[in-house]
Amino acid sequence: MSRFLPRLSDPRKTFRSLVDEFTESWVCWREACEDVRSAYERWGQCKPAQRDLAFASYRAALDREDQAARVYSMFVNRVREDRG
Repeated sequence: MSRFLPRLSDPRKTFRSLVDEFTESWVCWREACEDVRSAYERWGQCKPAQRDLAFASYRAALDREDQAARVYSMFVNRVREDRG
């Protein structure tokens, strides 16, 4: 009977994977920032009858940006810890 031991992952590959996730989180955060900017512009330029909906869209974009910033911050901390 043979035994299978778990293979230890290569720390360089693990760190590269973490950096890839970090980079992806940064891109998502920057895209969310752009969505906030666009939603704000639409809100400022819309007709009065559409202001409530445009403001709701802007607030939703802010919420998404906040979540993306939290994820990005989490990866910043993970990279720091891994490098430390």
